[in-house]
Amino acid sequence: MKTTSRVLSMLFVLALLFSGCGDTKQNPIPVRPAPEEPVPVEPTPQEPAPSPGLPIVNQTTVTTTDGEVIQVKETEAGFIFVGYEGKIVLLEFYGSTCPHCMADIPMYNSLQAKYGDRLVVIAVETYGQLNNAALRDFANSHNMQYRTIAKENSGNLYAYAQSLVGTIGGVPYLIVLDGDGEIVTTGLNAFSESQLDSIIQGL
Repeated sequence: MKTTSRVLSMLFVLALLFSGCGDTKQNPIPVRPAPEEPVPVEPTPQEPAPSPGLPIVNQTTVTTTDGEVIQVKETEAGFIFVGYEGKIVLLEFYGSTCPHCMADIPMYNSLQAKYGDRLVVIAVETYGQLNNAALRDFANSHNMQYRTIAKENSGNLYAYAQSLVGTIGGVPYLIVLDGDGEIVTTGLNAFSESQLDSIIQGL
């Protein structure tokens, strides 16, 4: 009986030893790879959206008596004088022998001096009796301190003006344009200096 118990004990011990040193393979725990860092992508530069503005209906070129060439674009609402965008424009049509036109010269000189770069006065002679050189002398002798244009150098500006405001029945005729080139008001021999001053201040 003792011999049997001893044998059983030895078998039990041997079983424990072999169970602890076995070459049993365990399934490895899968390792999840680290997520890759995203490659930075440079954003595609966006072209600035064009300014809608107003469609151009016609274009012409005028030249002042001092030789300044100005491109003029007619829109559905007025005129854009290229190089003077953002400025208020007083566009006058006048005659060199018109007494009312001559009486307005000090008014335009005063407004041009008062508002400086904010304002552009452009006077177009419509009678056509003076060529560019003669009108330059005329402007100097009458102390016209703003831009003036002879009929021969006014392109199609007069015709385009009539297409916008209707028939211009006489002179002096004034078109007031705001900084966007849109017509604010018009009139035939209609404005005093104080009235124009008030209009300009409101723009």
